Amino acid sequence: MNNLKKLILFFGDLIILYTALVFMLLIRYGEFSYARLNAHIAPFSIIFLGWLLIFYLNDLYRYKMLRDSNFLIKRISIAIAISATLSTIAFYLFSDFFNLTPKTNLLIFSIIFFGLVLIDLVAL
Repeated sequence: MNNLKKLILFFGDLIILYTALVFMLLIRYGEFSYARLNAHIAPFSIIFLGWLLIFYLNDLYRYKMLRDSNFLIKRISIAIAISATLSTIAFYLFSDFFNLTPKTNLLIFSIIFFGLVLIDLVAL
């Protein structure tokens, strides 16, 4: 049962990551465009793997640790700050590969993701 809860948390984060990406595109460009989504989906998918690893390393998939809301909000904030920083570095180091340098997009994305996670926590 413990592994099932971890999988639910993992896939929940994955859904929230892609939802935040769509909202970021809407806010940043004022409209939704499949062309923009296609330009962002591959680079952000690679970045999302790093985000999920950082969440794991910050014990965000240990279900028992998630019961303390103060601990959880602190860990989520730390994980998002680390993830956003490393993502920014990756986008600049590998700008030829990603074909994006979305520093504004990453900031907007991180704020939206944090907000969606908080809404998810309240719903639990």
